[in-house]
Amino acid sequence: MAKILTSDLESLTDGEKEALEVLKNLPDNWYVVPNKIIVRPNASTREIDFIVIGERNIFVIEEKSWAGTFTGNQTHWYTSTKSQRPSPLNQADYNGKVVHGTLTEVIEGLQSIQEYFVHSLVLLTSAESIPNIPDDPRVEKRVVLLPGLLSYLKSMDANNGSPWL
Repeated sequence: MAKILTSDLESLTDGEKEALEVLKNLPDNWYVVPNKIIVRPNASTREIDFIVIGERNIFVIEEKSWAGTFTGNQTHWYTSTKSQRPSPLNQADYNGKVVHGTLTEVIEGLQSIQEYFVHSLVLLTSAESIPNIPDDPRVEKRVVLLPGLLSYLKSMDANNGSPWL
């Protein structure tokens, strides 16, 4: 069972609680940090739904409990009822860069790692299928449904990243 690094599980949304129950089943040497607030040097903050630390990679997960099916483009996703939402991939990408930058600022030696070890993804806990967004190549590789989350993370960790971690 993965180690959960938090004392505040009350602030999790229902979708985040559901995701955490699945993430707990990662290997014993993995760590899960839910709802981490990162304060940037310019005093801005970012709330990260999950930071998952594997053996060779760190995963920054943006959880969305959006139900239904989605279409869209690189900037917006549309529900089956045509309501518009900003693409969560852009938010996940930004959060991944914030986590990478913060870690390399505060942990000596991380700057020298050549392999990219922070990966951002979007977890859809309630969606019926992966969104149909043909003009965004990120969707195929970085949007995951809850039932496939553990296998996705384990596979990515085994095939990418840095053994230095």
